[in-house]
Amino acid sequence: EKDIVERRVEVYRFKKVLAELLAVMSHEVELENDVYVNISAGTSEFAAAATVASMMVKGVRPFTVHTKEYTISGEDRIRECYSINGKLVGQSREVREPTELPTFHLSPPPEDLVVALRILRDRKRRGLSTKYSAMIQSIKEAGAWTYDAERLPKLKARDTRHGERVLQAEKMYYSRHYIDGWIRNGWVDEKGGRGKSIRMTSAVDNVADIFYLQ
Repeated sequence: EKDIVERRVEVYRFKKVLAELLAVMSHEVELENDVYVNISAGTSEFAAAATVASMMVKGVRPFTVHTKEYTISGEDRIRECYSINGKLVGQSREVREPTELPTFHLSPPPEDLVVALRILRDRKRRGLSTKYSAMIQSIKEAGAWTYDAERLPKLKARDTRHGERVLQAEKMYYSRHYIDGWIRNGWVDEKGGRGKSIRMTSAVDNVADIFYLQ
């Protein structure tokens, strides 16, 4: 029982299934465990999410299991026993050996961009400032600030409104790395301006609700 961990997730919600699978797979790979995922089990949303997740997390091995023999044979008996309102639901009695699937690695979006994007979305929802100094401080607090501190100039400019020391070089990095990165990925509208006027696209919720939640 110690080796079995149950995770409850809404299996018909693709985003939630994908987010949960990515978290589980990433954790198990970090522990150097062998990870296999049966993509032929569960809902169609699970199968699609499991396929995508297994190609994003290196070391995961997806496989399918095809039915070799069904519990009841014969078309008439199958329709009688495994149909609801004329729609077949089916049930497998015996399956063939698992077939491992070929994988093609899909690179997940950069973690620092996703975490910072989630901060941007949440600050906008709460009516908080999204100016450079406020965003930079929040990104730092979340551990997603990736600028090399040794490259920063010694002179610092104080943002009196937010009371935080923010370098001009940091502001340039936030603009060029984070905002430009969001634009390249289609997460924010490049025509919406920057800072307070920055506008997010419909893709934001998908990215923010799936990746790097733990």
